[in-house]
Amino acid sequence: MKSGSEDETCEVHEEEVAVNSAILADLDDEAFRQIALGETYFRMLDLPYRAPAICTSP
Repeated sequence: MKSGSEDETCEVHEEEVAVNSAILADLDDEAFRQIALGETYFRMLDLPYRAPAICTSP
């Protein structure tokens, strides 16, 4: 039995990436770090990990 991701076509994957990218683009750096990079997940599960810092331009 294949998982959904194995059955995905390139077009479906590209569309999902575009939708997720559009949503994440509206987040500020701290929200992006908490949500997209998983800091909230790590903290909720009391895992010994930290999401990476957001790179900033000089």
